[in-house]
Amino acid sequence: MVTSASFYQEPQAGSPFRQGALVIVTLAGPREKFWGAILHLSAEGVSLRGVDIASFDNLASQIKNGEPFTSGVVFFPMHRVERMELDLPEGNILSLAQRFAEKTGQDPGKRVSRQRRKRCWRRKEAVNLRQILTAPNQLTLLRMIFLPFIVINLVKHDFKWALALFVLAGVSDGLDGLLARTLHQQTLLGQYLDPIADKLLMSTMFLVLSIERMIPWKYTVVVFSRDISILMISGVLFMIAGLRDFRPSIFGKANTFAQVAAIFFVLLLLVEREGSMVSREEI
Repeated sequence: MVTSASFYQEPQAGSPFRQGALVIVTLAGPREKFWGAILHLSAEGVSLRGVDIASFDNLASQIKNGEPFTSGVVFFPMHRVERMELDLPEGNILSLAQRFAEKTGQDPGKRVSRQRRKRCWRRKEAVNLRQILTAPNQLTLLRMIFLPFIVINLVKHDFKWALALFVLAGVSDGLDGLLARTLHQQTLLGQYLDPIADKLLMSTMFLVLSIERMIPWKYTVVVFSRDISILMISGVLFMIAGLRDFRPSIFGKANTFAQVAAIFFVLLLLVEREGSMVSREEI
């Protein structure tokens, strides 16, 4: 374990919440917890550099694997701060800073309280290349490569190939998450790349099928309206409250499943119609 006065020694009695002190902030509206180092504290609010506690384990895994790490700077207005406590151990229960040190072998006081300078260009390039070459990210990129070929087959009315490629894309979507958890290859790139690939696939499919008059436009409008609304609300929450951890809920997963199922059955119906037309022509 890495020893550090930044989280093992008691803070000065006169200023326990001094600049650089590691704290846990409990917030209200919505309720969440944030762990990090104090940058500035005033009557208006508190500025921290750190992460949402829900993302703490992912952060420790990324640093342990040598992936690039940028601690987020957030500001919370005081009316949202329900409680702020020093990140200290309680009996046999380790503090988050101690857990961080055990998992990564690094001093959180140095990694979180101040942002390290960027590594040299070659090292950063090597790290990014290593993220791209992981099996889960390769599958995600493969799913994005499938998309133009699916569109080409739809426009050509070659629905069998379009359906086959769509099924392969859906299978790759399930496999990349499974491989990331099984092989412990969860990367920062994957966290952004996977939802982008999903949204790109589904939005493009609904748009092309509507243009080809295979599904009503009203369904495509609903899909795009939902995605745009989520994007706008996420942006507002990030700017106002500093929220950046938007993990998919059970309702979001159910919505994605419904969209995938709808596209699948539309393509399956088109394949059946195509087969029926061929049979009639042969007769």
